[in-house]
Amino acid sequence: MGKIVITDGNIILYAQLNNSLSSKNFERHLPYALSGEKEINCYRFLAAKGRYDPMEYRTKLKKGDITLDHGFFSICIEDDFFTTPSIVIGRLETESIFQLENLPKTMNIYICSA
Repeated sequence: MGKIVITDGNIILYAQLNNSLSSKNFERHLPYALSGEKEINCYRFLAAKGRYDPMEYRTKLKKGDITLDHGFFSICIEDDFFTTPSIVIGRLETESIFQLENLPKTMNIYICSA
């Protein structure tokens, strides 16, 4: 699948989408402008629900995983994060994972194809 750019205008994160039904649907509707904030284990941004395959749900996430489900686009900021079932649509590139500590608590982000 394709690469995406996630930015708040100051910090740029790069991610690779996977081959799931949810990520394909997400990519078809790019670009997005979303608002959200840092929570305990992830950044969560309110997003429209898209198409998905229920067989793609996972409960264990890793730092840098990107999920889209339950009306939220999320970026995981901790390893081995157990959650309610989530659909992983991609993963941040290694250099972008290191930037997660530099993000502000509240953000308005723009997501587009790289």
